[in-house]
Amino acid sequence: MPILVQWKWKEQTKSFLVIFHFYDDFSKPNLRTKKRKFLKNEPIHASIPSRMLIPEDLMAIFEGQKSITTWAPSHIELGMLSELLRYANVIDGLSEAKKRELRRNLELIGEQDRHLTYDDDSLTKISEVLKNKMFVLGSEFGQNKVGYSLCVELCPEYFDYLKEILKPYLK
Repeated sequence: MPILVQWKWKEQTKSFLVIFHFYDDFSKPNLRTKKRKFLKNEPIHASIPSRMLIPEDLMAIFEGQKSITTWAPSHIELGMLSELLRYANVIDGLSEAKKRELRRNLELIGEQDRHLTYDDDSLTKISEVLKNKMFVLGSEFGQNKVGYSLCVELCPEYFDYLKEILKPYLK
């Protein structure tokens, strides 16, 4: 199951938001979406009831079916997520000016209404390093507005790319 990473600049906090997209390509059974029944917000006591609950009693304590996604990450997936969060903490510790410099290397394609443009060098650099590990996700914002975000598959090549772009800031 590929884990896709998206960096999004938040003007309010002057920092990046790291968004993970879990794309279920059905290659591994560790991501599942199922409909499950949820208990109502009533307390449940662990004591043994004086009488056995009948099915009508059981159905009365359930709220209804809702979708739930479960994920059991492998050690490798968990390690890569931890490593990326380590880089996110390093980036978060930089000054606002340095974060803005990194923006063109992290958040490569912006929402349509923001008209973000990037020089060809940064797009060429990440394309050469990550080859087929990049995905463009489209989102609708209503009334025919569409935003595009570049997501990168979490992989060892991406960590090499992050090390390279962060090298000038970690001296």
